[in-house]
Amino acid sequence: MKQIQQQHCDEKISELLELCQGIVEDNLLGPEDLDRLTDWLADNAPAVKHALLDDFANRINTFCNNHWDCGQDPFAPENCSKLLPVVAGLVGFTGVCDYNDYSASLMLNDPGGAIPIHGTVFCPTGHFASGSRSSWLIPRIRRLGGLIASFPSGKTDYVVVGAMASPSWKFRTFGRKIEKAMDLRAKGYDLLIISEATLLTALDAAEQTQAFHCDREPAG
Repeated sequence: MKQIQQQHCDEKISELLELCQGIVEDNLLGPEDLDRLTDWLADNAPAVKHALLDDFANRINTFCNNHWDCGQDPFAPENCSKLLPVVAGLVGFTGVCDYNDYSASLMLNDPGGAIPIHGTVFCPTGHFASGSRSSWLIPRIRRLGGLIASFPSGKTDYVVVGAMASPSWKFRTFGRKIEKAMDLRAKGYDLLIISEATLLTALDAAEQTQAFHCDREPAG
C-alpha cells in the first residue's frame, strides 16, 4: 500500500514539474499560467503528501492571499509575473551557468554565518558539480574533521544539496533525504539544508584557517 501511495505521489510530482518547466522555459508567468498552477494545486496538493510540494503550495497560496488582503489582484500580469522565481526554484532553473543548479531552489536555508566543519555532521545528497561526492567531497570534509551521515537524523547538522541533477531528482531517490530533513525541521530539530556552493565556501575557509595555523607552528 505504501509503495502504491509513493508511486502516485511521484506521478503527481512529475505532472507539476512538467507544468512548471513549461512556464520557466517561456520565461514568463502570466495570468493563465497562474490559473493553471493554482487549479493543479487545489486539485492535487491536499492528497499528495510531500514536504517540498507543501512548501511550494504554501508559497503560492501566501502570495495570492497577501495580494487579496491588500486589495490587489494576484492574477494581474504585473503581479503574477513576480512568482516566476518561485516556479523556477521548484525546477531548479537559474539560467546563469552551463548546467542548471538544482540546489538553488526552494528548500534551502540560510546558515546565517560561517559554517564550522570540525565536529559538524553533514549529509550530502545529489550530484555535485565540484567533484565526486564519494571520492572527493566526503574525504575533503573528513580531512577537516567533519562527520558524514548517510541519511538525515536528529544528530545531523547540515544536509548538503549537490548542484547537478535532473529536475525531478529532489522528489525521487535523493529527494527522500530532503523530505526527511524538512520533516525533522518541522519537528523542531536544528538542521539546515544548504547548497553545494555554501558548503564549498565553508570548506575553503576551514582549509585557509588550517593552513594559517600550520604556518604559525614553530619548526622542530
